[in-house]
Amino acid sequence: MNNIFVSKPNALNTSQCKFYNDLEEIIKTRGLQISSLGSKQYSNKAPLLGVHELMNDCEGAVIIGFKQIEVQQCIEKGGTDKESRDRKGFFLPTPWNNLEAGIAFALDLPLLIIREKGVEGGIFDVGVTDKFIHQIDLSVENKSQEEINLQIQKYFKSEAFLQPFNEWHEEVIVFRWKKTMRKMQQREYI
Repeated sequence: MNNIFVSKPNALNTSQCKFYNDLEEIIKTRGLQISSLGSKQYSNKAPLLGVHELMNDCEGAVIIGFKQIEVQQCIEKGGTDKESRDRKGFFLPTPWNNLEAGIAFALDLPLLIIREKGVEGGIFDVGVTDKFIHQIDLSVENKSQEEINLQIQKYFKSEAFLQPFNEWHEEVIVFRWKKTMRKMQQREYI
């Protein structure tokens, strides 16, 4: 079974929880097992060491950027010639998303990157990696929870999600095969 590291915050609102649970089911139906530090798996080591160790046993990573911090107004690059006071109304993910994405990237794991609409920064900025960044609107303004649930279901059935997801899943399978081949070659040399 292929292990997949999932980076997500532990505190989720109702819509985020529904989205994650549906995504988790899709991942599991592909025969993938989810690994994530702090929700179901724990380590006696410092968190970053625990994440690194856990990811070493994984064949792919999913980075989910849910809204965690709302920035109503900020000063960007303060005290420099590029200072800006115009940035307003955006969201930041948990900082762990960027730390965990960096580790996954360094380990060359196939990445699936998903962000909630409005989330910015780091791995969720277009062009940071060569990967497509999925975006889902989970805002509850003027929507019932039933409407949001239907929107989530529609998204997961769409080609816009399925085609890149299938490509990522294929990358995971190839990564696992290459990893297995390397281990077999190492055993032959011992």
